[in-house]
Amino acid sequence: MRCVPHTPHAPRSPHAILISVRRRNSDRIIVSVARNSGLEVEIGKSPPLSDEELWLELQHKALELRDEWRLENRRAFANILSDMVALLKFTGYKILNNISDSGKAFLIILFADIFLGYHSEAGWQTLLEVLIEHYGLEVDQGAITIFIGLVPVFMDLCVKLWLFKILPRLSPRVANILREMKRH
Repeated sequence: MRCVPHTPHAPRSPHAILISVRRRNSDRIIVSVARNSGLEVEIGKSPPLSDEELWLELQHKALELRDEWRLENRRAFANILSDMVALLKFTGYKILNNISDSGKAFLIILFADIFLGYHSEAGWQTLLEVLIEHYGLEVDQGAITIFIGLVPVFMDLCVKLWLFKILPRLSPRVANILREMKRH
């Protein structure tokens, strides 16, 4: 692959023009353009590209990818909005009131064991990566590791505090269910 020098037609380096494109895509753009132009030269489809032409091709690809990224961002914001509407539609106070106390206790324990168990680190990591990519953001493994180390433990603490201290005061049936669970 040829290096593109600083020319009057290319006032910035290729890296600077590609900065608006995701970092992981910038290297792919350069390799792809170089490979495609080299292949076209080899099969006689086009003449060799000068440095200026290569620069223009890189700039064109970067603009295409920037437009694609903007479209992805629009989709991500649409996903956020649709998820919020779905959350409002399918959850709420009315639904929780229609479930019996034992059903509520079962759902609380099920939720706590699935999402807050210390055995579910891989599940949390996968869930976070899917959510981050769903909203069009860049995945940062360091931030995910810190999140997994802190948030599930804190949530587990809050759920247990609520389940064993506050909920039995609100409903005597829940206290009976918890006593039955302790016996088994």
